[in-house]
Amino acid sequence: MNEIDESSGSVERIRTPDPATFAPDIDPSEWAEQVRAARLTIPPIWNQPFEVLQPGHLIGRARTNTTLVDPTIVQTDVLPPIVLGPFAAFDMTRTTDGRAAVAHHFQASGYGSTGVGTFIFSFTVQTLGDETAFSIAGGAPGTLVAPGSVRIHGSDRAFTVTATVVGLPATAEMSIALQQTGGAPWRWFQTALRVPPPVFEPANL
Repeated sequence: MNEIDESSGSVERIRTPDPATFAPDIDPSEWAEQVRAARLTIPPIWNQPFEVLQPGHLIGRARTNTTLVDPTIVQTDVLPPIVLGPFAAFDMTRTTDGRAAVAHHFQASGYGSTGVGTFIFSFTVQTLGDETAFSIAGGAPGTLVAPGSVRIHGSDRAFTVTATVVGLPATAEMSIALQQTGGAPWRWFQTALRVPPPVFEPANL
């Protein structure tokens, strides 16, 4: 075993830091006061999406991906306020079979899920006329909880259409689609994927 001659000056000892010299952490109450003074809004962590699929990001983890069914245009080089963001535009009257939709395949295991879970899909869209009608369809496994039909009005802002899939095994591949059923042309901006907030039950001690 080789020995190092510390007297040669080839080895520099690093002083062990003294924890007593560290700056103290900010007190939680002081931190809360500073956040309130700055008027910052911090949303709950479970309200943050773990994936956002967009025209410039159509493929997620594992088998998660996006299919744009007969879009009239897909444009990613746009910035607000001219347009709300990158979009795919659809018009069912210009399609060959009357289908205009955004469809996703989703596999939860790619995002760390190991059991059976519930997942929320939020489609952000905008109508380009007075009214656009949609339906939401989903494929097994899992149970789709969604309105039978949705109509959005007003073209000056975006709307979010939400559906929930319950009882989805982690390794299963499911599909979900937002499809136009009538009305004016429309734009799809993104689909955000979330999990529902946790439910806490009091423990019996």
